[in-house]
Amino acid sequence: MLGAPLVALLGLALSAPASRSNARLLPGPSLNEFSLARGTGLFAGRAGSAIPRQDTLEIHVFLVRFAKETSDNGATTGDGTFGSEKLEYALEPAKARAERPREHFRRLLDFQQRYWTDASQGRLVLEFRIFPTGDSLFYTLDRTMGWYSPAQAAEGEKKASFDSTRLSRYLEMVSDAARKAASDPAGPFATSPAPTSTRHRAYMLVHAGANGFTDGGKGGSSNANSKSDMNDFYVEDSTFQYLRLRGRVVDTSHFRDSLGVVLGKPGADTLKRLLIAPETGSQDGLNWGIHGLISNQIGRHVGLPDTWDWVRGYSAMGRFCGMDFGGYLLPGSGFLPVRPSAWLRLYMGWATPVLATPSGNRRVRLPAVAPGSDSVLVVPLDDGEYLLVENRSRSEASGKIRLRMAPDLDGAEQTVEVSPDSLEKLFLDSLDGRPNPRRLKGYILDATPDAGLPGSGLVVWKVSEWLLRSALVYGGPNVWRG
Repeated sequence: MLGAPLVALLGLALSAPASRSNARLLPGPSLNEFSLARGTGLFAGRAGSAIPRQDTLEIHVFLVRFAKETSDNGATTGDGTFGSEKLEYALEPAKARAERPREHFRRLLDFQQRYWTDASQGRLVLEFRIFPTGDSLFYTLDRTMGWYSPAQAAEGEKKASFDSTRLSRYLEMVSDAARKAASDPAGPFATSPAPTSTRHRAYMLVHAGANGFTDGGKGGSSNANSKSDMNDFYVEDSTFQYLRLRGRVVDTSHFRDSLGVVLGKPGADTLKRLLIAPETGSQDGLNWGIHGLISNQIGRHVGLPDTWDWVRGYSAMGRFCGMDFGGYLLPGSGFLPVRPSAWLRLYMGWATPVLATPSGNRRVRLPAVAPGSDSVLVVPLDDGEYLLVENRSRSEASGKIRLRMAPDLDGAEQTVEVSPDSLEKLFLDSLDGRPNPRRLKGYILDATPDAGLPGSGLVVWKVSEWLLRSALVYGGPNVWRG
């Protein structure tokens, strides 16, 4: 089990299934095979620079809107189309999402390219293509958002049953959206992935509407006032089994998708894995980003497990791990996810382990994790147990946090520097009852890696591999097992 130096017990209501697999896309051992404590060689799992190659992940992103709500549906944020919420926001404005969606999302995806280059020390390169590519800006579904995400249970229906109903409807949306995009002869599934071992392809659905986690804005969260806003998550092959539920699946044509969406296209004969994100996290007066939500799902796709307890909805590793919602949903109002934690970077071969032994040097220089430098100190404790020590910094060598911004879709890029203690103030609309003159506006294209950390310094993790093995059977290192 991966212990946490900071535990933030934050409730998170998600409807994702309880069991998860963590199939590794990139080369290296599986989660169950990887070890830093097996045998006298210690690094039998071949961590660090043993995997020097560079992999490219091409992500085909397709934009999907719902049938427009015919009347004001208070259960959803907006009417099911892009940019339809009535409020405007300083960061990632709604008007751009509606009128120039390809350029808008290109700005958001630029951030992901830099984030993963930094996190992987250049070993993972992302490329994005946004669909549709013709005159149409979106693929349009025949049903409303409210239909796919019912707001309340039927009379007498128990919570567990209603949760299954919501998940089944959500997967019906996934099926309909993928099939709609697949009907486009120039769409995301029209071409076959490149047949090379270092080039991979993923698919990402971005739908109209706001993230249910931030629903309620400054007055609440987790569907506080719009019960039909969706809580999106990474969909994998095992998730589609919910389309077998005959008592809940409305459109019986979806039964055939219980092992994945059957498309029969060059890009995907059967779509078994899909990244899903809403158009925004901003709503109800709260400006919130989806950078972290997207980075987490990309991590899941390449083989990183979530490190929060998704069964009980608790953060386990806080704001020190980009695979814990404390580290991807919360920092910088969702705009500044932090790196994955030390064990995960070692597992992926992105960090170099430095072994501390009784007969070795008594002093070890451990530079701050930065682009081009990522070392983790491994301190053996007992059979199957050790400490991992990493030096994390939220600022540049100058002591400042750097943000690369674009004021809008057309303006020239500019760099903003701020002291770490002042960062959160840049996301506030007002200070002391007055408009905030330093409020960030436009788009965050890049930032100092780990800018979202709560502080800088040494982070020490205790790893018990014997306990970790038992937890990974359930799909994650910190999931509650009853």
